[in-house]
Amino acid sequence: MGFSLERLGADDEEAQGLFWKEHWGEVYGICYRILQKKLLANETAVDILTDFMFECAHRLKYPGAVKSYLRLMAIRRSVRIKERLGQTEPLSMVPPVPSGLEDRAHYQSLMPRLDECLSRLSPKAQKAIRLRFCDELTQERIGGLLGGSKQYIGKLITKSLKFLRECMAGGFSSRANPGGRRK
Repeated sequence: MGFSLERLGADDEEAQGLFWKEHWGEVYGICYRILQKKLLANETAVDILTDFMFECAHRLKYPGAVKSYLRLMAIRRSVRIKERLGQTEPLSMVPPVPSGLEDRAHYQSLMPRLDECLSRLSPKAQKAIRLRFCDELTQERIGGLLGGSKQYIGKLITKSLKFLRECMAGGFSSRANPGGRRK
């Protein structure tokens, strides 16, 4: 990493230039792959990098996580824009499709299983997961919307994710699932 988060947050022009040079290509590439429009992808990537520099850099505790954080911001923001434009179905909680043919085939074979596993969660658990991972809401905010404390929502999300992992691995059993929906 050719810049420091402290310098980046302190409006250091050299650090900002290094930051843009290092991360522009990947952030723009992600936005373009999702949005499929150069101008829209360009505007979105500029917004993401600017928002990171002025709003997120000072809060990030692990400098090594910058790349992952930016990838996540680019994916989430691009998907939200695409949803607002009516170009995709809402509740897109899946990672980007891998580029290799073999990986893509494996990925596509898992999608029906993921849909089945998600459907086994209670409506409240499904909504909590969507609000947390698609809409990027805090557990406190989700608790306000769904009714419950942030601790309750945290436990619901944790149990739901554990259930989804087990279900995806084929280890789904007849024991109760998060939220108590059908087995």
